Amino acid sequence: MSIEAGLWSLLVNDAEVALEVDDRVYPVVLPQPPTYPAVTYRRISQNIPLAHDGPVAFSADRFQVDCYAEEIADLVSVVAAVRTCLNGYSGTSVGVKIWCIKLLNQVNGFGEAADVMRSSIDFLVTYRVG
Repeated sequence: MSIEAGLWSLLVNDAEVALEVDDRVYPVVLPQPPTYPAVTYRRISQNIPLAHDGPVAFSADRFQVDCYAEEIADLVSVVAAVRTCLNGYSGTSVGVKIWCIKLLNQVNGFGEAADVMRSSIDFLVTYRVG
């Protein structure tokens, strides 16, 4: 399985995240028309380190998780659930060995519509490749 599938599984199977967004966790973009609150995720960058004899068996990728809500209280709850679910996680998700997920940054703003708030959270995800 892919790391994207692993992250999706972590988020949709987390009780706190599900309480906030049900199963509205999507790769890259929200479906149209969207139902809020919701979460999207995407890979921002990929870093496969090299050893002297070639690529190693792990990658350290940066993922952005966007949380959307129409009310600030809902956004705060979704962000807290996502941060609790992912930050510091270590384990296996749908067959993907994840060594560590680390929160790097969080920026608040507005979504595509002016009446929707968004919080973008960047995570560094270190996991086994292949």
